[in-house]
Amino acid sequence: MDWYNKDGATMSIEDWDSPEQRTLQYLAASTPVEEPFNRILLVVHGLETEVSVRLPAHEGVDRYTLLWDSGHDDISEVQGDHRPGDELMMASTSMLLFRAEGSEPEGTHG
Repeated sequence: MDWYNKDGATMSIEDWDSPEQRTLQYLAASTPVEEPFNRILLVVHGLETEVSVRLPAHEGVDRYTLLWDSGHDDISEVQGDHRPGDELMMASTSMLLFRAEGSEPEGTHG
């Protein structure tokens, strides 16, 4: 698992300790034995204002596919595919869930 700030940079100690930093990105990968490898990115925004978020660049991730956006009842008309480094506007106090797609890291099975 990896943690990123709203700018797509690895979370620093200052980011973790700052009361002003209320947006974080969590990239998690499965550890499959028999099932296919998969990875998700969860973006959590905890402020009452919109925020611009830059999706993180991560080894093996070529694209993020939006699966859920708590700021929209219907995501069928929301841009679904994004690249690392893309900037998105997030609604206040909302979450985004993406499937992180790309090459499978060395040493995984699936």
